[in-house]
Amino acid sequence: MNDRVKEEKIGFIGFGNMGCPMARRLAERGFHIHAYDIRPERAGDAAQHGIVWMDSLEQIAETCGIIIILVYSGEQVRTIMCGAGGLLEKVPPGTIVIDMTSSDPMTVKDLTPLCTERGVQLIDAPVSGGVDGAEGGTLTFMIGGDEKVIEKMRDIFQIKNLRRLLITGYIVLQLEGAQILSQGT
Repeated sequence: MNDRVKEEKIGFIGFGNMGCPMARRLAERGFHIHAYDIRPERAGDAAQHGIVWMDSLEQIAETCGIIIILVYSGEQVRTIMCGAGGLLEKVPPGTIVIDMTSSDPMTVKDLTPLCTERGVQLIDAPVSGGVDGAEGGTLTFMIGGDEKVIEKMRDIFQIKNLRRLLITGYIVLQLEGAQILSQGT
């Protein structure tokens, strides 16, 4: 396991039906998880699993070098990133943001240059498999972005064999026997 990533504080924004079990699984594997959701009543679920609850996006931005977003829509991702008090106002350069929301591809396409301007690495990693997949740890990730950053995040995704097969802006991953193709950003 990449010790640097393992020691990094990971923010998890979106602690709902999928985010809660995903964050819990990361915490069980020894990652330092800090969670935030617009529903403060979710804090009890976080505490049960040794996850630190944060009260704002600002706290996540100031505390975590890796931030995972898993919310309902691309519009919510845009608000989290660019709205008043959004992450791009607060995160330091070098922060890695992983958007796991299954939304329209224009969201990441539009956010990528804004992140790049601020020295933030954005990884597009929507998931497939629903709540059952989140609970059972069987989600499929469709991952696109900077290959070197994705390689650093290998342990978060539990990727065993990462291979770049195409040079055309697409990244293909070998994930526990299944090939996954995602358009790179």
